[in-house]
Amino acid sequence: SEGKLADVTNRLNKTVEMLSDATEAHQKTVKDKAETLREMEDARRMHDGERERSEKAQRDVQDCRRMVEEADRAGQEARRECAALRGERDVLQAQVGEALAEGNSL
Repeated sequence: SEGKLADVTNRLNKTVEMLSDATEAHQKTVKDKAETLREMEDARRMHDGERERSEKAQRDVQDCRRMVEEADRAGQEARRECAALRGERDVLQAQVGEALAEGNSL
C-alpha cells in the first residue's frame, strides 16, 4: 500500500512538473506571439499603402491575435490542471504520512 501511494505520488509529482514545464512553455509562446504581433503591427503601419499587402498584414495580425488567445487559454488550462494535481499530490502525501504513522505505531 505504501509502495502504491509512493508510486502514485511520484507519478503525480512528475505530472505536476511536466504541467509546470508546459505552463512555462505556453507563457513563452504567448510572449513570443505577442512580440510577433507587435512586429507585424509595426510592419503593417510601414506599408506603403498597397491594398493587397495591407489586407494580408491585417489577416496575419488577426491570426496572431487568435494564436495569442489560444496559447493564453491553453496556459490557463495547464495552470488549473497543475493546481489540481498539486492538490491531489498533497492529499496523497498526507495519506502516506498517515500510513507511515500508523505503521510506526504498530
